[in-house]
Amino acid sequence: MKQQTFISTFMGAISAEVLAKSQDGIVMGLTSKGIFLRCGDAILFITEAPYKSPFNIYIPGFERLMSVLASNSRFEVTPTAIVFPDESVQVITDNAEIWTPSSPVKIETIKQRRTELMDLLLKNISILDETKGWIFLFNNHQTLPVEISERIIVNTQGFCNGYQHRDLDGSLAAAERFLGLGGGLTPSGDDWLAGFLLYQTRFFMVSGNYSEFQEQLGDALQKMVFQKTTTISANRILAAGRGWAEEPFLQVIDNLFSGVEMPAGLAELITHFGHSSGVDTTLGMAAAITCE
Repeated sequence: MKQQTFISTFMGAISAEVLAKSQDGIVMGLTSKGIFLRCGDAILFITEAPYKSPFNIYIPGFERLMSVLASNSRFEVTPTAIVFPDESVQVITDNAEIWTPSSPVKIETIKQRRTELMDLLLKNISILDETKGWIFLFNNHQTLPVEISERIIVNTQGFCNGYQHRDLDGSLAAAERFLGLGGGLTPSGDDWLAGFLLYQTRFFMVSGNYSEFQEQLGDALQKMVFQKTTTISANRILAAGRGWAEEPFLQVIDNLFSGVEMPAGLAELITHFGHSSGVDTTLGMAAAITCE
C-alpha cells in the first residue's frame, strides 16, 4: 500500500510538548470536526477548526485523513512525524509552527466594567440559545429537572464561596459534586471549572500577584480531575491552570481586561463551541469575576 502523507502547518504548545516525548498512542475517536488522539494521559485534536488551541494539530484537508483512520487506530510518534503504520499514513510535524497562548493584556477596567461586558456577552449567547448548557445560571430559564439545577446552583455557589474565603476543603468538596456533571465530551461542570480557573489564573498573571491558595487549589484539582471526569476535560482544566485555553476564551478575557466590546460573531462562535463547552466555559469565567 502506498504511504499517504499529510503535513501539519501549526500545532498548539501542549501538542508539541506531548509529541516531544515520542509516546505512541491510539485514535480515541472521530467527530465531524476532527480526530482525537490519545497519548498516555494527553488528548490531542487533529482539526481544521478556525481557531487555535493548545491541543490542536492543524492539518489542511484532514477529512481525507479521517476517511482512512478509525477508532483504536494505533500510531507511533517520531521526531518528525505521527505515523499510522496499519493504514500506511504519516503526518509530518517537524516544520509545524508552534502556537503558545499569549500573555493577557494589561487590566484597564474596573470590576464593574468587566461585569457589564460579560453580562452583555451572556445576554447575546442567551438570545442565540436560551437553553444551551448551564446558561440558566444567567437567564434563569430552567430546562433541567429541579433537583439537578438546584445541585448545580448550590455547588457552583459553594465553590465560589470557598474560593472567596480561601477555604480549600470547601472549594474541593463543591467541585467534586459538579465535576463530570452534564453531557458531551467535556461535561458542563468541567467546562465551568475550566473557565473559572482560566480567568483567575490570567487575572493573577497580569496583576503580578501571587496566590498561594490558587496554587494549592490547582494542585489538589490536578489529582481530582483524572479520577472524577473524562481525560479530555482533565487536560482542559490543567491547561486552564496554566492560563491556557482556546483562542475565543483568551479573547474574551483580553476584552474584559481592556474594556473593548466583544467583536461581532464571538458570541455565536462561543455558543456553537462544542456540545455546550463554549457557553459553560464562559459562565465559569463570569463566576470568576465575582471572586476577584
